[in-house]
Formats: sequence, C-alpha cells, structure tokens
Amino acid sequence: MGVLLAFRQAISDELQLLDLALKSGDRRLAHEAAHRAAMACHLVGEKRAGRRLAVIENAGTQAIDPVLTQQIVRARAALVELIDRTSMLVESGKSQATEPGDTLPGEGHGK
Repeated sequence: MGVLLAFRQAISDELQLLDLALKSGDRRLAHEAAHRAAMACHLVGEKRAGRRLAVIENAGTQAIDPVLTQQIVRARAALVELIDRTSMLVESGKSQATEPGDTLPGEGHGK
C-alpha cells in the first residue's frame, strides 16, 4: 500500500507541474515533469500514460506550441485517470482493515 501511496503522490506532484508549465508556457518544466512522470509510469507498467508523457518529454524544451499543448492535455487526462484508479485501490485497501486502529503497511510505527 505504501508503494501505491508514494506513486499516487509522485504522479499528483508531476501533474501539478504540468499544469503550471501549461499556464506559464514553460516547455522545460513540461519536459522535466513529463520525464519524471513517464519514468514512474514505466516502472509500474502504465504504458498508455507513459507513452503520452514520452511525447512531451521528446518534444524538447522550446516554447509550448498548440501541438504540444494538446499533447499535455492528453497526458494530463491519462494521469488523472491513473490517480483515480490508484485512489480506488488505496481506499479499497483501507476498507479491508478489520480492527479500529489498524494501519496499512508503511503507516504508523515510525515508518
């Protein structure tokens, strides 16, 4: 469960940076956020989102143009879907706790 929580947080952070890059027109920021998010997606086998992010990553670091904007919007949708699916898994894991005060692996006890 700890891996899911960390993955969801990392993807959420990169999604926020993609949004910031889109608003500010910062292609370098888009490139860097897409790179980190793509790496995370590939590590857990999320090929669809990883491919969409790779397009942004491979677009270079010049100004954001309308084509790249569309690619960011598509990648953003894939990341939101991924966050939603991960959240459902996390909530499902939490609902399986049988005793009040049960913790998920990696939670509590200083971990």
